[in-house]
Amino acid sequence: MRSYSFFKDIISNNKLLVELSETCSNNYEIIRDYVKNHASTPVNTDVDSAIVDQSYNPDYIVGSIKQQQKVLTELETRTICERYKNGASSYELAKEFGCHRRTICDALKRNGVEVSHQASKKPELTKRIIELYAEYKTPKEIGTIVGIDYNAVCKVLKENGIYIRKSWEYPKE
Repeated sequence: MRSYSFFKDIISNNKLLVELSETCSNNYEIIRDYVKNHASTPVNTDVDSAIVDQSYNPDYIVGSIKQQQKVLTELETRTICERYKNGASSYELAKEFGCHRRTICDALKRNGVEVSHQASKKPELTKRIIELYAEYKTPKEIGTIVGIDYNAVCKVLKENGIYIRKSWEYPKE
């Protein structure tokens, strides 16, 4: 049988013994007696004044706001509606008014303006997209060239009955 000092060394060195996990083990009594007779580790309740919690410091900056939330005025909303009806895209308007595209679309919908895919309503843009696609440009490349989103290019092509090529169908360079 192992001695008491053996278990004392194991406990003080923070080693784990699997054989001691069973309460019916012969060693259980030795460990229980050791734990009862020794005081637990004291907890220091004194706070060190050198340690400062940054969450209470009003000058501490957690992060920065990436984009300030914009509330459109009535005049801005009317201007946006008019410009959108005259062909401006929601992306152009968002950049001009310093807000997110979703803010523009929400303002248009609140004022009864149908928000739709404008690229397909511009014949010169549709023609240019089809020409570039015939030159084996990818929709992503076309979007970069004409200044619209990749998904908008795909939508224009689909609306005009054009098959969208898979990535492996393009010629290798």
